[in-house]
Amino acid sequence: MENRTKKAARMKVYNATREVKDRTNRRQRAERLTSVGRARWLIKSARHRAKQNGLPFDLTFEWVAYRIENCICPYTMQPFILVSGRHPWAPSLDRIDNTKGYTQDNVNVVSLWWNVAKNEWPQEITALALIGLRRALQDMEFGP
Repeated sequence: MENRTKKAARMKVYNATREVKDRTNRRQRAERLTSVGRARWLIKSARHRAKQNGLPFDLTFEWVAYRIENCICPYTMQPFILVSGRHPWAPSLDRIDNTKGYTQDNVNVVSLWWNVAKNEWPQEITALALIGLRRALQDMEFGP
């Protein structure tokens, strides 16, 4: 009988802890759907990577939030879209020179699509893909 009460007490604590964690995760996911929340998340992630790799970091929350709220991707010319999960037009921090750190003179806020393409393929390929993407987006907007 004693084991049952101990187990019940442990389960009660576990369930309460799990509920708090679930609530926190839901709140954090919902916060990322706002430009302020997304800026916080990008800053936190970049700061962690900079510290992990011994790189300089001078980005501010205001600097990133302003670029998310008031800008479009400078390469794709698409406005940023804030949705949960990964989205091609979600904002992403792109280091212009990957040997340097996360500093305001070395970082652009760009679409995730551009950042992934730039990191995966040579510059010539991404340039051609970008031309094709812009044409396709223009056709979608204005018709053939």
